[in-house]
Amino acid sequence: MTKSILIFILATFCVFSCQKNTPNNHKIPATDVVAVPKKDTSNTTTAKTTHFEGKYLYGKKQGGAYWIEVKITDLKNQQHYNVTVQSKEIKGKSCCRFNKTGTLKNDTLFIKTTDWKKPVTVIITKKNRTITIDAIEKEADDRYALNWYCCGGGSLMGDYTQN
Repeated sequence: MTKSILIFILATFCVFSCQKNTPNNHKIPATDVVAVPKKDTSNTTTAKTTHFEGKYLYGKKQGGAYWIEVKITDLKNQQHYNVTVQSKEIKGKSCCRFNKTGTLKNDTLFIKTTDWKKPVTVIITKKNRTITIDAIEKEADDRYALNWYCCGGGSLMGDYTQN
């Protein structure tokens, strides 16, 4: 009998100690609630058209320097861009080649590739007049997919400045 009383007291203590003990003075008064205006998305097409479109360069085309040029064109369907890469020719062959369609989501271009040994998503972000090309890493070596498109140890990964 003492054992059942002890278990009952312990169970009662657990039930009451697990209740939320928030004092009323921590509640936000209804007068402090501020309405946040909705973001205007009615003019997204115009903003998007100028967002990524253009030519971007890594290196310098003048002289004998190595360069890679990324050309991004709007496909006029509100979410897709064509991304084409060309580079300096070495022994009559372009060192980097890439021609894919990217989908714009939240200021980032996503390009799904299946050319390498497994599917990899290439991402392009833009800040001011510079784009950055990288890959989403699901596995440790996914970034090497960007080397697949270039010869001689080159890679598409990096920063490119708008011409």
